[in-house]
Amino acid sequence: MEQIAEALNGSDAAALKAMFSAEALERAADIDAGLEYLLSPFPNGVAGWEQFGCASEEQISSGKKTELLIPCYDLSADGSRYYLCFSDFTLNDAINPNNVGIYQIGATPWVEDPMSGDAEPFFRWARGLTADESTSDTSYPGVYIPEER
Repeated sequence: MEQIAEALNGSDAAALKAMFSAEALERAADIDAGLEYLLSPFPNGVAGWEQFGCASEEQISSGKKTELLIPCYDLSADGSRYYLCFSDFTLNDAINPNNVGIYQIGATPWVEDPMSGDAEPFFRWARGLTADESTSDTSYPGVYIPEER
């Protein structure tokens, strides 16, 4: 998260893009437009961030291991709050060694009930990935962009 916050603070799309796995970059629809969208709410960077949750999953096969972390953060920027979640394959020997790094990242405005309003489809997207790289019909690699966009 420190590297992501640093990239957000510098409006550095190239640094964010370098954190993605090769698999995610290959499969994402338009990573550059997605990163531009992700950076848009943070023109002055982030004032602070605090982790408020983390899902994880691992698979072990024939002595090889795959680890997927999905941390979520509370970000503050320019007097507003946002949720930021990303999926990070920290180790991927069992399933796909080409998929190590960030697979998806997104942010949405903060609401008190994360399973309501604009946050609800965001969290369905963020939680739709599994360690075996299967996704729900609401999840995809790259950057989260709401459907109305």
